[in-house]
Amino acid sequence: MEKNSKVARVVEDCSEMDTFSSQIFFSLGFDEEKFRKLLKRCEIVIPSEQKIFYRLLLGKNTQSLLNKVPFKKEEKKKFLVNYSKKKQELVKVEKFISFFEELLTFLESRKKSKLDLDKAVNFLSKVDSFESVYLKSLVEILLALKFDNYYRVEKKIKLILKIDPAYFIFNPIFSGITKSEKMKLEKSLFKAFNYIKMNLKDKTLKKMFFTYLNFYYYFQAEEFKALLKNIDINWNLLDIRELSKDNRKSFDYLFFISYLLLKKKLYSESFLFLKDHLEEKKIKKMSYGELSFLVAVVDKEIMETTFFKNKIKDLLNENNDYHRYLTFKIMENKSLKQLISNIDNNYKRANFQLEYSFYSKKLTSSHFKHFCLYKLFKLGHKKKSMLWWLIQ
Repeated sequence: MEKNSKVARVVEDCSEMDTFSSQIFFSLGFDEEKFRKLLKRCEIVIPSEQKIFYRLLLGKNTQSLLNKVPFKKEEKKKFLVNYSKKKQELVKVEKFISFFEELLTFLESRKKSKLDLDKAVNFLSKVDSFESVYLKSLVEILLALKFDNYYRVEKKIKLILKIDPAYFIFNPIFSGITKSEKMKLEKSLFKAFNYIKMNLKDKTLKKMFFTYLNFYYYFQAEEFKALLKNIDINWNLLDIRELSKDNRKSFDYLFFISYLLLKKKLYSESFLFLKDHLEEKKIKKMSYGELSFLVAVVDKEIMETTFFKNKIKDLLNENNDYHRYLTFKIMENKSLKQLISNIDNNYKRANFQLEYSFYSKKLTSSHFKHFCLYKLFKLGHKKKSMLWWLIQ
C-alpha cells in the first residue's frame, strides 16, 4: 500500500515530463544537475520513448539508445550521421580553444622582440585554415593591436561590422557545440574582447565594435554586462547622423548604421538614410544583407531597372541557407514577392508554404535546428517528433 502511494506521488510530480512543452523546455535549456535528479526520480513513470529522448539529451549517446530513436529507416540513418558529425565538430572546438588560449597568453607577454614577430607570423599562418571570416578577423585585430598596427585594426573591424548577425544562425562559427564547450569558448572570446577594450585607442571604432557585439542575444548576460562596463555603446540620433555624414561616400558602415537605426526603432531616420542609397552604383556594390534593408524604401521604378533585377537574380542564385532566409525576408514586400516570382517560378507559392517546406527540411539536416523549430512554431506546426532533432 505504501509503495502504491509513493508511485502515485511520483506520477503526480512527474506528469508533465511527457508533455510537448516540457520536452521543448528541457531541450532548449536547463540546469543539468537538477534535471538529472528529476529524471532519476521520474524514470519509473515516463514512457519509454520519452525516457530515450531525455537520456540522449543528457549525452548518454550509447549505440543501443541511438538505435531506438522513433524514426523510419532513412530518417534514423540521417539522425545517426548528424550525431557522428557533432562529435567531429567538438574536436574542432577543442583545438580552437587551445589555439586561442595560446594566443591570449602571447598577447599578454611583453613586446617586442624578433621572436615575438616570428610567433605572430606563426599564429597568422594557422588562421588561414579557419573557415570563419569572423574568427580570422578577430585574431588579426588582436595581433595588430599588440604591434600597434591601427590601420589593420580598423580595416578588420570594418570587415566584421559588415557581417549580418543573422548570418551566424545559418553559418555558426562552430556547429553542434555542447553547453560546456560553449562556456569555454565564450570565456576565451571574452578575454579577447577585453584585450580589445583595453588596447583600442580609437573611441568611435571601439564604440562601434562593442555596439556590434551587443547586437548578439546569445552571450551570457551577466558576464557580457561586466565586459561592457565603462564602454560607451549609447547612440543618440546626432551620433548616428555624424557617423553617417562622415562616411557618406563609403560603404564601410552601411550595414551597421542600418541595423542600429532598426534596433533603436528610428524608422523615419532609417527611411531617409536608406533613400540615399537607391543609386545603381551603390546597389551593385551592396552585400545581400545590406540589400535586405532596402525593402522599406525601394519603389517600383527601381524594381523595374535591369541592375536591380540582376541583383535579385544574383541573390536567388546563391545557395547558402542564409540567402534563402534573406529571400523570404525580402518577399515580405508584396511588390518584391511578385518580382521574385517572375524571375523564378519556384517562389510563386505562398510565403508560408515556401518557409514551411524550407525549414521542415532543414530541421533534419542543418546547423540551425533551433531557428528552424522557432520558424515552424510561428507557422503553427508543433509535433513532438520535431524535438528529436534538437538533441543531436
